[in-house]
Amino acid sequence: EYLKHHDKLVRYWASVGLMSQNPSQLQSYESELKEAVQDAYAPVAITVSAILYKKFGNKDVVEVLNSFSKSDNWTLALMSIYHMLYFEDRTPFESTIQELLQDKDINWHVKSACQDFERSQKLKEGI
Repeated sequence: EYLKHHDKLVRYWASVGLMSQNPSQLQSYESELKEAVQDAYAPVAITVSAILYKKFGNKDVVEVLNSFSKSDNWTLALMSIYHMLYFEDRTPFESTIQELLQDKDINWHVKSACQDFERSQKLKEGI
């Protein structure tokens, strides 16, 4: 019910709270989560996309996260990339991160997050 609240901040904090739930607890709400990917407030769309990818392996949201990571709004880009850092399978995001690192005009916050992603991938592959 809170993912459909009229106040965007209520929707955002509801999505943040859902991130901490086990997939088994979220299973019956998966259709509502899929609807929330289309939320007009980008932080909700990003967070819900992260939930769907992390908890359910939903590949349909990969493009949503990749797209927001390229946003001209660097805070939205960071939000998306920070979520990516905590995914078990980061492979679908590697090419986007590489593309961002090639951008000479990239915001330094976003560049740092991309470098973190790249280093963590190398560490993970080395384990």
